[in-house]
Formats: sequence, structure tokens, C-alpha cells
Amino acid sequence: GSAAFGMNDNGAVAGYWENPASNRREVFVSSPALGFVSLGTLGGAWGYAWGVDAQGQVFGQSEDAAGGTQGFIWRAGDPHLIGIGTLASLNPYSNVSNTSSNGLAAGHSTNALGQSRPLLFSRATGLTELDLLPWGGQDGYASGVNAWGLAVGTALGPNDWRPVAWV
Repeated sequence: GSAAFGMNDNGAVAGYWENPASNRREVFVSSPALGFVSLGTLGGAWGYAWGVDAQGQVFGQSEDAAGGTQGFIWRAGDPHLIGIGTLASLNPYSNVSNTSSNGLAAGHSTNALGQSRPLLFSRATGLTELDLLPWGGQDGYASGVNAWGLAVGTALGPNDWRPVAWV
């Protein structure tokens, strides 16, 4: 089986496919320029590409070699998926849900308390945890980012979820 989850205006499609040779669910990108390219996983049994941006950067999450779940990015020329890492946690988890035109990635990761924390990732600076709301947010997710590093998402406060913009 296979599934596509994202497509850009240049005709690139990204998702996962069941690779019979490796017996793994692997990330793929397919485009008129590249053809079909299997990107593998971060060393685990599965990977999912949630999308592909206008520059052809693929993003999503994959099981890593240690059995954790880690967000990733990939662009043409990378030899493999680039894991974004995770915050310190007993159950390592991160995800990339969107990217910007200059390579920033937005997502979330669990911390040592098992709470979800919004984050940004860049190849230059690595993983950056974003602050939660001043009224004591408990969980949060960054779901979009632009080239200036402005991110949007949602955060859980004392009573409900609220939209958030990080500047």
C-alpha cells in the first residue's frame, strides 16, 4: 500500500509506500524533475511525509533506530532524511507539520513531563522550543511558519485551546 499526503504547485507529491525489499513503510517524494524517490526512514520501521513545500522540501515524521518518533525534513541533495531531534523525554517524540520557503520547520515535541511543546527547527540553529502562553499554557503545537520565522499554532491553557502566533 501507499498514500500521498502532500503536493506542491510544481507537481511534487510526498507520502509513504510499503517497500517490499526492506519490509518497511518508507517516505517517498515523486516529481516531474526527480521521478519517484524512496527516502527511507530515520532507521525505524516506518515513516510518513505529511507534505512537500514549494521548494521541494519534504517533511513529516518517522520512527528512528532507537524506536522513538522524530520529525524530519529532506530536500534534493540530502543523502537521507534529516531528523530534527526531540526535547528531553522518556518517550521521545517530535513531528514536523509545516515548513517555510527558507527551510524553517514548525512542529512539536514532548518534554520530560510528557507535555507537547511547540517548536521551530532550522539546519543552522537546530531545535528551538517556543514559549507557551503567558497565562500558563500546558501543551502547544506549531502548525505553520513563514520565512521571517513567524509561527502560528495552538496552545492549551487552563480551560481551553487558543490560537497563538509566535513572533
